[in-house]
Amino acid sequence: MKLSTVKSDPIPVSEPENRVKKFQTIFLNGSFFVPFLLLFLGLFWTLIFCADQFCVRDSANFYYPLFQQIQQEWEQGRTPLWDPYDNLGQPLAANPTSSVFYPGKLIFFLFPHHFDFAFKWYILLHYPLAFWGMVRLLRYWKISPLGAGIGALSWTFGGNLFFQYSNLVFLIGAAWFPWGIQAGLALIEKKSFARFVELALILALMILGGEPQSAYLIGLFLIFWVIFFDPSLHSRQKDPDLPANPPSPVRMRIRNLSLLAGAALLAGLLAAVQMIPGSLMAQRCDRFSDSAPVSLWEIPPYLMKSDQTEPLFSGILSQNIHSVSHSSSIYHFSFAPWRTIELLWPNIGGDFSSESTRWLSFLPYDDQIWNPAIYMGILPLLLGFSMFTLLRVGSSDNPVRRWISWILLLSFLAAGGGFGIGWIVRFFSHLFGSPQNLSIKSGDPIGGVYWFMNLILPGFSMFRYPAKMMVPFGFALSILAGLGWDQSAENPRFQRFTRIFFVLSLIGTVVFLLLGDFFLAVLESCPGSSN
Repeated sequence: MKLSTVKSDPIPVSEPENRVKKFQTIFLNGSFFVPFLLLFLGLFWTLIFCADQFCVRDSANFYYPLFQQIQQEWEQGRTPLWDPYDNLGQPLAANPTSSVFYPGKLIFFLFPHHFDFAFKWYILLHYPLAFWGMVRLLRYWKISPLGAGIGALSWTFGGNLFFQYSNLVFLIGAAWFPWGIQAGLALIEKKSFARFVELALILALMILGGEPQSAYLIGLFLIFWVIFFDPSLHSRQKDPDLPANPPSPVRMRIRNLSLLAGAALLAGLLAAVQMIPGSLMAQRCDRFSDSAPVSLWEIPPYLMKSDQTEPLFSGILSQNIHSVSHSSSIYHFSFAPWRTIELLWPNIGGDFSSESTRWLSFLPYDDQIWNPAIYMGILPLLLGFSMFTLLRVGSSDNPVRRWISWILLLSFLAAGGGFGIGWIVRFFSHLFGSPQNLSIKSGDPIGGVYWFMNLILPGFSMFRYPAKMMVPFGFALSILAGLGWDQSAENPRFQRFTRIFFVLSLIGTVVFLLLGDFFLAVLESCPGSSN
């Protein structure tokens, strides 16, 4: 039985009211640009309005002279294919970090006699690119403009992305990351040729920009979505507009995975000018010279070698972690578990960005820090973790929320790298009185997420530095923060987290007021980092 309804004429709206509503819509849709502009100008004002330059870590001592050399080659009418200064000469285009053919380098041609100006704007322009990419992705999921703005600000100015100006190729990969995720999801949903090309172009840009690992992770996360979370595979079975025998979920998954594989193949062809010489060069470097395999995919070629100098499973069991080879550096710059507190309190362990005052350096392995800060703000942290869920939640299940929650968890655990199950066992032995040195040792990575990724994923062992996985962690937390904002008013978990945080902050304030002098005296007695 259907209820009858009576149609009524719409209530007329005056012209001034229409203008007010139109202005409100424009303001809401563009409101997130104001805080972005304020933060962008406030953080980079000396670079924008003065002659300052990026001069931290690799941005100064590696990328600046490298890019200057590349530009000089172009200006002299030569394609920059050879580097006479590195290793007594080696192919330049074969080095991915040179990013010779990345289209973003066109800015150096727009300002041919102002390299300093072009170099800093080459870096700066990737921040609005990252911001707008996250806004587009969150709006693609129907997140409100304000929620999208909060997530995009958290992503762009959170420590995991912001400090990548010191290592440019990883800034490029992070800036394009939300663009690639959205293009992949749109391809899976719409299966159009335009989306297919869009995803391939974005992946190719990331590779040409010098960061193939980010492109790899986008493909990995999209495969994860297709196999475990894509809701269309189930809703299509119940869609009355489809034929009587619609494709099975297995066939749909195969079709979607084929589309992703095709886009990846096209991306490889578009970036072949760098990938081919890069792969040929890689076969002559230490990444292909390990004496024992570190993944299942490397076992067959190893068994075909005649010069097997180490036991077959010594690499897989991380027994050669301190040898002079690529496998010894895979777990360098692992994210130390005690740094997690920096999500709540930036620089609590000290600072070493300008003048080294890091008191946590007395702990083992604290000297290998990839990012000087991982802080993303208290509001995104509370909003993000209030939305964290790994299992289905009744009829209101949100597959995007679960998918991003899994990315958050696995990325964080993977960032630990060498702090695997082996290290955890030694840590608890240390707590119960065993005189253990807590630095990473042979066998420690075993059982960790990053160890499993090296073991199972084809080609992943060619990458290194697990702390880089904190970038997708920040990406996932920012998305959950955007999702959480729209539900914060009626989200009991967010309200509970807020109350807990308020109580902990109050307790911490009281403790510091009572013991502040003692605490500061302890910090002053700790040695600073020698880096």
